Amino acid sequence: MIDPHPEQSMPLDRREKYFLAGILALTLLLAGLMLNPYLTVVNHDSAIYSLLGMALAQGQGYLLFSEPVAQPYFTFPPLLPLIFAAIVKTTGITDRTTLQWIFKGLIHLLFIASIPLFYLWLRQHFSRGHAMVLATLLAVNPIVYKYLGDVLADVPYWTLSMAALFGFWRWEVRDRLNDPKSRWLLAVSLAFVVLSILMRQIGIALVGGVLLYFLLKRRWKILLVSAAILVPALLIWPGYEHHYRSTHEVHQDTLNQADLDKVLAKSPVKLEFIKHFLVQDPISQDRAAVVSGPGQYAKIILTRVRGYAEIATDAFLPPLEIRTGPTGEYNLRYALTPFLAVLFLVGGWTIFRVFPLMGCYLLFYFGILAVYPYITPRFMLPVFPFVLMAVYQGLLTTLAFVRKKWPVPHTTWATRTLLAVFIGVTLIGGHLPETIRWVGAGLKLKLADAGPSRREHNRAYYETLLWIGENTPEDSLLITRKPPVAYYYSGRKATAFPFTADVDRLMAYVDEKAERYGDLYPTLYLVEDTAFSESKRFLPPLTRDRETRFEPVYRHPETGATVWKLQRRRAAY
Repeated sequence: MIDPHPEQSMPLDRREKYFLAGILALTLLLAGLMLNPYLTVVNHDSAIYSLLGMALAQGQGYLLFSEPVAQPYFTFPPLLPLIFAAIVKTTGITDRTTLQWIFKGLIHLLFIASIPLFYLWLRQHFSRGHAMVLATLLAVNPIVYKYLGDVLADVPYWTLSMAALFGFWRWEVRDRLNDPKSRWLLAVSLAFVVLSILMRQIGIALVGGVLLYFLLKRRWKILLVSAAILVPALLIWPGYEHHYRSTHEVHQDTLNQADLDKVLAKSPVKLEFIKHFLVQDPISQDRAAVVSGPGQYAKIILTRVRGYAEIATDAFLPPLEIRTGPTGEYNLRYALTPFLAVLFLVGGWTIFRVFPLMGCYLLFYFGILAVYPYITPRFMLPVFPFVLMAVYQGLLTTLAFVRKKWPVPHTTWATRTLLAVFIGVTLIGGHLPETIRWVGAGLKLKLADAGPSRREHNRAYYETLLWIGENTPEDSLLITRKPPVAYYYSGRKATAFPFTADVDRLMAYVDEKAERYGDLYPTLYLVEDTAFSESKRFLPPLTRDRETRFEPVYRHPETGATVWKLQRRRAAY
């Protein structure tokens, strides 16, 4: 059970030090096995981070050069690209394969470094056995290894935010003991919050949690000092974007889904991310209408809550599936989701009473996810350690309640056995095999030199981009699903196509790009890959209906992925 007086906890003993050494060796082995030099084809954010870091290292500024005309990039705060740029400048390495080893290796090391920090925190609140179980569940959980193969800011943000929360907890303990050195812990913790803000924009949740925490504690002086530091730090990046967009014309073709320019033109706040909260669908051009009222927002929130509840079920419960319905569309495993939610709320409240800051942070974090239109396990990743703590604590509290409510013989033995079986089935039956699958996928790529994916259609997209780089003029322009990835592997500037089923609108978009950039890029290619659902849905109707406008110049022999050359002469339809 959680310790309400953590300042009285004992230091780590020899057994715990051996455990930490073993768990670090295990994670180092797993991360090392899956480390490979390929940029993930399916995740264009990885390409953006890499390209921004290389642009900064070359002195070109915070610009995304994959676009037809390089423009300042605002979606990601600059800390991770700045770190990459420092690596490139310091080492002098420019080979992209070698840089992927280094970029991914850095992220792996940050994950590994967070494990002892997490354990030290756990050990101050939980018994040694429970802390070991939680640290193990974190170290081998597939939600982590699913994204360790990418170059993303999620794990670095996880480490920075965990360091900030751990620092605040240590400050709180020392502050209760009137330790005069506690102010330095407070300063360091605030510094980690600032770094978290510059790593990911979701750092706004950490800022909100910190300020709410000091407000609830009625620490007015510290609240004012923290606000004076954190609020300006939080506003630096969006303030720069708003000023630039207000004074410059920005054509971010890669991001121009859901009529972003039209949305921002009507908004007094010129920030790219607000489209996510204003439009019904931030991706689709066909559903780019602005949310009309509270009813639609309520529907959005319910959809997000359901989606993340299912993600949490996959992350925490044993892999026992019972499917019903004509086609097995109903998975009764998700009937346990309410039980998991109760565990999280019970454990979260227990932890909140000991360390309110964590509860304040999670309140802001999940409040943002509830209205943010994307649903992905990746967005659970930065708070996964804290959710893991809450769910486990809720399970312990529930079992303790059962033993107290029904103090019959063997109740203690039965509840402990139930806990051990639950953890064992979850770990051995689900988490370890899935983690080994992700690690094995990375290892196979490294050993077989198989490119960025062993999946047939992903690999075909990669090979298609390599063909483009070798067989098209350097001043070509691509229209494709993943422009940054296309530029990374082909060296050709690229822009995304709008996600619309309206063939006339899609053709008008292609012609508009050809006209706007025709002087710079006289040859335009449409990449109809088979790796992404949007390409398979929207591009074939276009090339069939406007067959006189497109000439096939390459077709992948295995998947049929096709590169079409635009015929600039306007044919009669």
